[in-house]
Amino acid sequence: MLKEKLKKMLSPQTIAKLRQINQLHEKTSIVIPSGSGRSLMYSLLTEKSNKVLIICRNEDKAYRLALDLESWTNEHAFVFPQREVLPFESIPESPPVVGQRISVLSKALKGQGRFFITTIQAIETAIIPPESLKTSLRTFTVGERLSYDATINYLANVGYKRLPQVDGPGQFSIRGDILDIYPLIGEPFRLELFDDEIDSIRYFNPEDQRSIEAIKTIEILPAREFFYSQENFAEAKIKIETELIRQIEKLKHGNFYQEATELEEKVRGDLEKFAEGQGFDGEIGYLPYFYGNNNLFFDYVNPDLVIVEDREELFYSTEQWLKEISESMSLLMAKGRVLPSVFANFHNFYDLEEKVKKCQELYVNEIEEQESKAEFRLRQPNIYQGPVETLFYEDIVKQLEKKTQVVVIVSTQEREERLQRLLKDKRVLMAFEPTKNAVLLLRGNLESGLESLEDNLVIITDRELFGGAKRRKKPIFTQGKALHSSEQLKPGDYVVHINHGIGRYTGMETLEINGTHKDYLVIHYAGEGEKLYIPTEQIQLLQKYSGLSDDAPKLNKLGGSEWQKVKQRVKASVQEMAEELIELYAARESLRGHAFSPDDDFQKQFEDEFPYQETPDQLKAINDVKTDMTKPQPMERLLCGDVGYGKTEVAIRAAYKAAADGKQVAALVPTTILGMQHYNTFQERFKNYPFNIRLLSRFQSASINKETLKAIANGSVDIVIGTHRLLSKDVKFKDLGLVIIDEEQRFGVVQKEKLKYLKKNVDVLTMTATPIPRTLHMSLVGVRDMSLIETPPEDRYPVRTYVTEYNLETVREAILRELARKGQVYFVFNRIKGIEEMAFEVQNLIPEARIAIAHGQMDERYLERVMVRFLEKEYDILVCTTIIETGLDISNVNTLIVYDADHFGLSQLYQLRGRVGRTNRVAYAYFTYKPNKVLNEVAQKRLSAIRDFTELGSGFKLAMRDLEIRGAGNILGPEQHGFIAAVGFELYCQMLAEAVEARKDMHIKEQENFEPQINITIDAYLPRSYIPNEGQKIEMYKKINAINDSKAIEEIEDELIDRFGNLPEEAENLLWFSRIKLLSYILLIEEIIEQREIGRESTNLIIRFRTDSPLNGNKIQKAWEKYHNKIGFVHGKTPQLKIHKWNSKDREARQILLNLLKILAQ
Repeated sequence: MLKEKLKKMLSPQTIAKLRQINQLHEKTSIVIPSGSGRSLMYSLLTEKSNKVLIICRNEDKAYRLALDLESWTNEHAFVFPQREVLPFESIPESPPVVGQRISVLSKALKGQGRFFITTIQAIETAIIPPESLKTSLRTFTVGERLSYDATINYLANVGYKRLPQVDGPGQFSIRGDILDIYPLIGEPFRLELFDDEIDSIRYFNPEDQRSIEAIKTIEILPAREFFYSQENFAEAKIKIETELIRQIEKLKHGNFYQEATELEEKVRGDLEKFAEGQGFDGEIGYLPYFYGNNNLFFDYVNPDLVIVEDREELFYSTEQWLKEISESMSLLMAKGRVLPSVFANFHNFYDLEEKVKKCQELYVNEIEEQESKAEFRLRQPNIYQGPVETLFYEDIVKQLEKKTQVVVIVSTQEREERLQRLLKDKRVLMAFEPTKNAVLLLRGNLESGLESLEDNLVIITDRELFGGAKRRKKPIFTQGKALHSSEQLKPGDYVVHINHGIGRYTGMETLEINGTHKDYLVIHYAGEGEKLYIPTEQIQLLQKYSGLSDDAPKLNKLGGSEWQKVKQRVKASVQEMAEELIELYAARESLRGHAFSPDDDFQKQFEDEFPYQETPDQLKAINDVKTDMTKPQPMERLLCGDVGYGKTEVAIRAAYKAAADGKQVAALVPTTILGMQHYNTFQERFKNYPFNIRLLSRFQSASINKETLKAIANGSVDIVIGTHRLLSKDVKFKDLGLVIIDEEQRFGVVQKEKLKYLKKNVDVLTMTATPIPRTLHMSLVGVRDMSLIETPPEDRYPVRTYVTEYNLETVREAILRELARKGQVYFVFNRIKGIEEMAFEVQNLIPEARIAIAHGQMDERYLERVMVRFLEKEYDILVCTTIIETGLDISNVNTLIVYDADHFGLSQLYQLRGRVGRTNRVAYAYFTYKPNKVLNEVAQKRLSAIRDFTELGSGFKLAMRDLEIRGAGNILGPEQHGFIAAVGFELYCQMLAEAVEARKDMHIKEQENFEPQINITIDAYLPRSYIPNEGQKIEMYKKINAINDSKAIEEIEDELIDRFGNLPEEAENLLWFSRIKLLSYILLIEEIIEQREIGRESTNLIIRFRTDSPLNGNKIQKAWEKYHNKIGFVHGKTPQLKIHKWNSKDREARQILLNLLKILAQ
């Protein structure tokens, strides 16, 4: 433990101070400067405390303090976050925050943990009583008896939403004897019942729905913060109705009749929802009517020591916060939106101090005050930014000569090894336990170092040495994952049948034909009444249609020649494209460029200074780029990744490698503003290195640009960043080695032609923020070098997304919340007419805010000036059209408000939302629509999809899919758009992949389309009673149809049992059928048919093999020895076998067929 080692190094004076403070039981004020020194003192001051509650200024500080305390003490510190939604706001709560709050409350309730950290706002807001939470916690154990109905009611009451399939937190689903639950915090788990007893509990992976690990018991937490019994409700209802009557009278007395009517309608509607047990947005506002307002987080922790940081600041910020809430409440009450007691949710600072009186109180301040009992004189150590080896070594030597105790704390193994090498080279003594005249080397993860003059002690961390430790911010919730398209078909979707063309899928039907039940997919075509029934074993011939636009495709006619002609045209186009790609690839392979040097220690140091943890995708992309650069052929790599996923860092490392080899780097960007942003980023990353970086743009004066051009020509500029100005004839490079192109698709045709000359014989890295579908990536493997970054950064939080009616109070609260943390806001109003009036409305709402307007019809230079001033934080709010959709990367903007969101497409909303949440700050997106608006069916569907617009929602998947296909359009070029629209994206990719493979090896024969015909009278399908959800059914049929070995059949059998329970007979038959089909492919069996014997009642089963079947005499002999009384051979042109007295309903007969084919296939 770090604390114990450092305790030995403290002076007697410091130890005495700590002891003195611990002995004081009254309210005590002390001085400790902020930083890791403060957290060290907390760890020492709290050694004898059982429960410690620390109240901080803000959440960011709380999380940093928690990480520090964990490093010092090896104990977990729990952070209780504040609610993201105020009790009077009818906005959905953020599930991750609710999950975190409930998890911490349950830990405190059960006496787990010693350190609890929170903010003043979180602790001053009323919550449910501890006993209510206690009754809502539920544990499931193997062997326990379970009432199904009671469990479903419990899950619904504590906020879980029932769905056909669980794919996100706060959901549950039921399939027969299987119950899946996904808690807000932790892994999803599956209960399997045997009658009414829990037979097993297993964690499962929500992506493939497969079980991972069996467990014996699991606790589940509620998925909402507000729940109640019917007794609670009966009492609360009386209080609510009494206050409602009073408030209605008050409003009517002031002639606010409309407001009185609206208030009554709203409150009566809310009471109905409470009576039905429905959760709804804004329900938490009624908490005081149910439980009173005396319950605070303090009551859960029940601490013996409370530490309050920076009391005066906390007091002031609380007063301001309550004042703003009071103003909002007054507005809402005047408009008939809320009842007065909603304000009782909030407490003031004095209420809190009254509660705290029974504990030991410690007030910690930055500077000395009159009543301070002790002061710890700490300060920040030096920051060695520059040649670390020299500066650090010189300082260490001086400190050791002065007999100062020197401690270096590093966060990673790599950095520890690097430091050991450095100290060893400089012959400085190292130790791993406190020792005189030696540097103590320890492992930890601290925010900053510290210097204590009283203790003659210096602690240095990665941050001071290498310009930022790779410090993982404590996540509020589980890491989001990159998602690929949802392939589930829904009735109404357009589909492409490889042989029949584009139709509309209308659902699945189970039909009985010749006494056999089977599932069929029903597709409607253009002709009146034209529909096609596709058996599920042919599902691979069907694909979901995806085009490059939102326009509905034209349906084909069944039996017409039109579809075949379209396919031929597309085939010719992709063959031509494949040839071009392969020729380009071959030509590039024959060119000779510069082979850059391998990485040296300086490059490693440069990379180590990147202050964030690289994602696996990012590391792979970096490695791909550097490998390409060290080859003698010129690199041409495309780097695809969402905005903020770390593409720029990949480019920066490539630029370092080029500049370190004496080559020049040109970074080309589509807009002046983006150029400035890249320039600032490059300057920051290269500040400790002797490279000359310039910006060539019209924001620079003519004289500066002239000087830059001269420096480029004489080679004194190493890296230049610019717009298409870089492509002008007067830009002459002395020795260009690398060209970085950001968003190439946004350059015009003329610029692209000029680019071709710039790119000759030099390495080229092209970046795009539009995601690329994996199908396209796979089809271009080997002819286009591509790297994909699909993993979000470690400390990136999903954007909190709210869909709500537009009202001024919500807008005001959202903007004030952002401005309070010194952030900025995008307000998207997508009509130029009326944009100034909207800006005026926002200005009236928040008079202190600085507001700018931006739209595409402004003078280009004026628009740029506005954007730059916004970038430089001269404005707080940008009221703008969708011009912010692409290219802007302003990390300080973390709130987005979209007016009339129902008028936007899903992918537009996704891209707009991507403009915020670019850092480790929590970001907010408010998609609003007009109050009481009657929406048409399309807008309703779009809004419901937006409501599901979380990282795991279908809206997100749809938007991602749309964007991916647009990205594909950008890469393939506009001339391919028509062909993609004609056959759908998936089929296009399949045809392209086949054409590329065929061109790579001209000798590859056209793949043979061999399909065994198996006609056996047996019910082989997945009954609705087994899998009720059609989408899941199609998913399983697709998997069954894609089987290519016996192991895959076993895996699917396991998956079906795991996800849906024991197999019914029809499903067993389906898997038996799949085994027969698989063996038929191996043995080249043309058909298996049932044949009635002429003049007899009995039926034979005929198995016809192709002439090139791999049968041989030994296998036939073996089969004959085992089954000679059951089988016979039929003479004919092709080899044939028959099984006598066949009965497909007889399980033993079916097993004989399977065993027979297995023997022949051995």
